[in-house]
Amino acid sequence: MKRTAFLIGLFIVSVFLSLTAWAGDTQWLSTNEKSIDRINMAAWHRDTITASPDAKHIAYVADTGVDQYIVADGREGIKYGQVISPIYSPDSKHLAYRAKHGRDAFAVLDGLEQARFHSVARLLFSVDGNHLAYWRPRIS
Repeated sequence: MKRTAFLIGLFIVSVFLSLTAWAGDTQWLSTNEKSIDRINMAAWHRDTITASPDAKHIAYVADTGVDQYIVADGREGIKYGQVISPIYSPDSKHLAYRAKHGRDAFAVLDGLEQARFHSVARLLFSVDGNHLAYWRPRIS
């Protein structure tokens, strides 16, 4: 069991390292030997990186220690208390993520805040990429 877990972990690390190249405090994300963009490793929030389906764009959550923000194609977004789950639309034209600011939660689509609620979860684009859906609980 331990050997299987070790081999799976080793495989995951080797795949990750085959997609990336280090350069000081930044890291290049690459696909098929083509560099896409740099990642600020000092600010990068672990396990939040996402690439667009056409492999031309990347986005990740960065952290100041107090606030979080999205970095998309090297451009920093607005700082919020929490930024969660960046996703690209299937046509790679739109980026959405969840954010929290104070007691409000909302989706952000292409940098524009959507309606504010108590909670927002499970962002999902339509197949054509023209519509964004998300779940929010009903508050009684």
